[in-house]
Parts: sequence; C-alpha cells; structure tokens
Amino acid sequence: MESRPPFPPPEEDTPFLRNPLVLGGLGLVAVLLVAAIAVVLLTPGDSGGDGASASTSRRTPTAVGTPTDGTPTEGVLARILDVVDVRAGPGERYPFLGTLRSGAPVRVTGRNQDGTWLQIVFPPGSLQRGWIQASAVEVQGDLASVPVATPEALELPEVPTPAFSETETVTPEATEPVETTTPEAGTTTTPVFEGEPPDVVVGIPVSVISDQVVVTAINQGVGEYRGSVTVDIYDQTGQTLLSSASAGIVALGPGARIDVPVPFSLGDEPQVVVVVIATDQPEADLNNNSATVTLPAR
Repeated sequence: MESRPPFPPPEEDTPFLRNPLVLGGLGLVAVLLVAAIAVVLLTPGDSGGDGASASTSRRTPTAVGTPTDGTPTEGVLARILDVVDVRAGPGERYPFLGTLRSGAPVRVTGRNQDGTWLQIVFPPGSLQRGWIQASAVEVQGDLASVPVATPEALELPEVPTPAFSETETVTPEATEPVETTTPEAGTTTTPVFEGEPPDVVVGIPVSVISDQVVVTAINQGVGEYRGSVTVDIYDQTGQTLLSSASAGIVALGPGARIDVPVPFSLGDEPQVVVVVIATDQPEADLNNNSATVTLPAR
C-alpha cells in the first residue's frame, strides 16, 4: 500500500505588488492623475495670456455718441456761479426767459462775437436756447471751441430819452398864480404816468417751493414802474380765484424783477392755472399781464 502525507502541502504566497488586481488598480490611478494634470495645465485662467484676451473679447461694448432722446451733447459744460437771468439774446434788452440758480450745471453751445454773453441749452435738457452773461458762469472746457452764435429773438426797441442841458433854465411865460384844487376827503385820484411807460409781465417759468408758488414780475418796458404789484392765481377757466398775494408798493426799473410768493396747495395731479399780475399804473401793454402755467402734483 502507498503511503500519503496526512496533510496537503501549503501553497506558495504571491507577493502583494505582483498581484494582477493591485497592479491594474495602480495603473488606472496613474492614468487618471496624468489626465487631471493635463486638464489643469491646458485650461486658460481668468487673467493673463490668452485668458485675458478671451475675457476682454466677451465684454459688451458701450455705445458712444448722441443720445437717442434728442438731448444735445455739443458745446462745453459750465457751472452757474450766482443766480442769473436767462434771456432770448445776448443783452439785457432781449426778452426774459427765466432764471438759473447758483451751482446749476449748463451746456454752453455758442457765444457772441466778443464772448461777453454765452448761448446755453435752456430749459436744461431741451432743444431750445437761451443766453446768459459770461461772467456768471465757470466754464469747464475750452470756450474757444464754441462757435459764434446768432440769437433768434429780436431785442426790444430802444426809445431815446430826451437830453437836457445842465445849464438850461426855463422861464415860465405866465406870471399869474395858478389855482389848485384839493380833493375832498374820501376821494381817490388816478395816478398820471410821466415819461415812457413800463410793461410788467409774468416771468416764465414759475417756481414751486413747499406750499408756495413763486411768481416773478418783470418790467420789460423802457420806463420805470412805481406802484403796487399783486399776483392772483385763477383756475383754468380764469373765473375762480384760487389764491392771491401782494408785494406792496415797488419800484421796478427797465429789466428789473421781483419774486412774489403766493400761498398755494398743490393737488394729487398736475393743475393748469392762470397767473395774473395786477398793477395800478399805466403800462405799455395790459394784454401780457397773465400767463397759463401747469403746476406739478405735490
């Protein structure tokens, strides 16, 4: 009988690093690591090199030029140094258009021949023009680049004032006493204007400050106005008096102005009213003492 060992011989142990499964796993990890490094190196960053060029090329261009709303962009910018009157031409005798407050920005689009008056966009943001004195603004640009402009409006006619010699004396022809009469108590006399007549008008636009409407009375005539000035505000029909205020007795030379604040409560919607300036002295034209304006909502 053949003898057999009591136990089968033990199998030889295979080294760990020579195991086919382990070697396959390590190879896969190495391939993935190399692929990851290649992706990182080849991907452009946010800054520098081609990445910066690609980022720049994707920016949205900004349009430059004339706005589509028609707002003028020619000329140079300037800032108002003090409250200034805006007129329809380069001179005090042109019609009054309005006022600009101190510090207000304006766009200068023209100038007169000697540069003492500047043409500006007025009202601001519109396509219309007005004129102000050059000394009232601080120009923020090259004024020499602004062209010489010609006003569209005509200036008021100048009425010559009679000149008298300082040494001239007048001898009255009549030597008899002149009888004078004294008005009875309770009666009033109508003032008689001597010289050239004034012409008081409503300055446009009117201003709204808090609960007051500020109306500007302007003497655009050639004579001085001395008398009372009262501002009345009526409804759109001109029949119902909404508010009134008086400036008292004033003296307005040619081109002079006075602001009269009138108490007024604004509504929830814009309101069309009629502004009337009442005077008690003769004027050159009594048909231009009123204006229809639209007051803003509160």
